Amino acid sequence: MSRHALWPTGADAAPTNGASQARTAAPTAQHVAHSRPLPAGSALAAQVKLARLADLHSQLAQTYRELSEIPLPLGREEALMSDVEKPTTPARLMSVRDVAQRLSLSEKTVRRLRRRGELPAGIEIAGTIRWRPEELDAWIGGQR
Repeated sequence: MSRHALWPTGADAAPTNGASQARTAAPTAQHVAHSRPLPAGSALAAQVKLARLADLHSQLAQTYRELSEIPLPLGREEALMSDVEKPTTPARLMSVRDVAQRLSLSEKTVRRLRRRGELPAGIEIAGTIRWRPEELDAWIGGQR
């Protein structure tokens, strides 16, 4: 949308409601920029903002066209995200509660089985017992 579509001037301006053509011709953006400030909610202020937005849009479109005509360098291989080596995050250690839920047992029974040596030993960190999921899966697989 151009400024001319928003503000018809000269021969494009048509008088409305019997008004003269000089009164209906909208001011140019330069004229409005140098005149007194417009009321915030006025239709003219909205038209000025739309005209400025239209100008910026056309400038942006021109820049996109210019950028699209720039050839990209050939022979350079771009790495795909799937090719990038991802750091492996170790699996979350399982708590007594997690193991109890996994085995459908109470937490008290899990602690008792561990003390008896009937469960994998797990890892004790600051008085808290944790299990690696793969160790527990291997233990479950061996129980069958």
